[in-house]
Amino acid sequence: ARPGCGHPRRGPDQEAAQGGKVLYAFFEASAPDPLAKKAELASEYNEKFANPYIAAEFGSIDEVILPRETRLKLVKALAFLDTKRESTPPKKHGNIPL
Repeated sequence: ARPGCGHPRRGPDQEAAQGGKVLYAFFEASAPDPLAKKAELASEYNEKFANPYIAAEFGSIDEVILPRETRLKLVKALAFLDTKRESTPPKKHGNIPL
């Protein structure tokens, strides 16, 4: 693990999120009413980043599935994969141990 890092494999998304927390904490502390500012910043964050529809617009995810549709989507996907067979090309020659 890197020194000062909470997780050994922290990626750029997590680093950006950590930077956002620090930035929001700064705005929060400098506000006259920190609790109201925290609620405002939290709702702003949820609208901008914690939203699956934003990720769908950018193409990060294929589809947003509503909770009531989850079971049907899973059943269809598993039924589709039920008959799938992996085909491997035939071996041209063996690999003798040396």
